[in-house]
Amino acid sequence: MFDHAAVYDLLHPPGPRIARDGPAVLAWAAGGHEVLELACGTGAMARYLALAGHNVTASDLAPAMVAMARRRCADTVRVLEGDLAVPPAGPWDRILILGNSLNLLADHAAVTSALAAIRRVLAPGGQLLLQILNPRASGSAAPRLVTASGIIDGRQVVAAKSLVPQADGRLLTLSWGAAGSTASESAWLLDLDHASLGACLLSAGWASWTGHGGLDRRPFDAGSSPELVIVATVR
Repeated sequence: MFDHAAVYDLLHPPGPRIARDGPAVLAWAAGGHEVLELACGTGAMARYLALAGHNVTASDLAPAMVAMARRRCADTVRVLEGDLAVPPAGPWDRILILGNSLNLLADHAAVTSALAAIRRVLAPGGQLLLQILNPRASGSAAPRLVTASGIIDGRQVVAAKSLVPQADGRLLTLSWGAAGSTASESAWLLDLDHASLGACLLSAGWASWTGHGGLDRRPFDAGSSPELVIVATVR
């Protein structure tokens, strides 16, 4: 059956994601040559930054994601298999984590530990760009469903991604199928709001960060911003 990396790209096509988020990420990366993307998924953003002239290393914990990222990036990006909580040794000028990947860690202690490890491998003046869901935004308490269909390996595939909120997080389920076969996998996303993430950053040794309502650095509003973007700087 198709691996979840191909299903991920079906649900979140790289082209529209790069068109929407790429320019803002590229503007943030300016001035930093050595860039590390943690939890890189299928490698679309890493490739985009590399083609713009950055020296990019990317890593992901899932072997299927790593394999697809290596195919997509070819010789433009060094792609590693690894946990975002144990980043490769730097120093890095820029580190980015997009798309709620930090929320996959087990608890706030694990988040704090990961943020401390990331700070240690950044160069002086280096920056972390972090994007997560804002769990306090209006409407975030309702279940969410994304569906898509398309061709994978010559077969028509239907895919669905659901987020079901609970008291302290949400259940993420990815399901897909074609005629005669189906598969699914689930994970728990830890809720991290502005206050709790700020506490984790402080405990991890970060002294300077700003919160935004999007990658374009629009102002953050706890009640209306669908996402929380943190830019943290090593002093």
